[in-house]
Amino acid sequence: MRKLFVALLILSVMGGAFAQVSVGGGAEASVVLAGGGDDIKGSGSIDLARIALSGENDAGTFGGYVRADFSGAIGGIGVDIDNDGTDDFTMPEGLTTKAHAWWKPIDQLKIIIGQPGDGVWGKDGVTGWGFTGPAKQVAIEGYGYNAFFGGTGGGTNQLHFEIKPIDLLGINIALPYFAGGKVEDIFKGITAQVDVNLDFGNIALSYQGNSGNATNGDLYLFVGLNVISNVDLHFSGHFVLPGDVKDQQIGAGLGAEITISDAFGLKARLNAEFGGKPEGKLGLLFDILPYFTVSDSLKVFANLGISVNQADKNADAVIGYIVNPYIQIDGGGPAFWAGFQLSGTTASGSKAKWAIPIGITFGF
Repeated sequence: MRKLFVALLILSVMGGAFAQVSVGGGAEASVVLAGGGDDIKGSGSIDLARIALSGENDAGTFGGYVRADFSGAIGGIGVDIDNDGTDDFTMPEGLTTKAHAWWKPIDQLKIIIGQPGDGVWGKDGVTGWGFTGPAKQVAIEGYGYNAFFGGTGGGTNQLHFEIKPIDLLGINIALPYFAGGKVEDIFKGITAQVDVNLDFGNIALSYQGNSGNATNGDLYLFVGLNVISNVDLHFSGHFVLPGDVKDQQIGAGLGAEITISDAFGLKARLNAEFGGKPEGKLGLLFDILPYFTVSDSLKVFANLGISVNQADKNADAVIGYIVNPYIQIDGGGPAFWAGFQLSGTTASGSKAKWAIPIGITFGF
């Protein structure tokens, strides 16, 4: 309750201090009508309950952002759709807050202190959250695509610098000062990115450091191309820079969105991890998402995926699958979602999981 009071207090202060203040938020809720493995179970959850506000002064040189997220399961028993050991349709109860303040002394420099948001500077194209987007209540997102840089921020307070010397070039730096400790360790945890936007697309090199000694951080190379009409292509490479632990795996990824007509299109994503130790270790992940617009309000999706994982050259490959059709009934922003989920693997003792989820999303 104290955190909520502080957020409301900041809102009142921002209303007086800033000439431009905006308030937004959203609510997302879902229910699993039936699902499970051996037993048929149901569950429900409030997936998102959020209020956010932002503001800046007349000159656009100072500003701030505050966000409060409330979440909590509403009874029932969670269903583990993707066999990862955690329930996919419950969230921990409680209140989480994010906030940051910023200063823009010149047009080419913006300084941010705090949490700037989720996935800041992310270079995952359609392979990350954007693959299924707000359909997460009914869409399976059990596969990782870590060949792509998902961005920084999230729940971490940092000191950010966004530098833009010319329109086509961005230089982004984040330092985890809120973690405290030796300045040497803080700088080892740096996130840095060079982001180049050209007529034919986008090229970015991102580095995610860490304060440990096992590795010397992660390097991501992203290339986004729009040279083919109605086709967006995203390529990425992920390289773990060895530290005390040698022979790290390499990640490579491909994402695409193809608009075939006003009514039909598809998204696809592929991730591969190979090399390193143990010898023969391999991971392949592939999803395809065709979608069809039936009417102004009805859209049909077919989320289909397959994975191949091999622990080492002597192990049997384990194949996983998802079959996940769902629909969206659009209300001009708000939406109703309904789907069917089936997933499983060929691992010994594994059983298929299924569910029939529905959800409602609303934002303002």
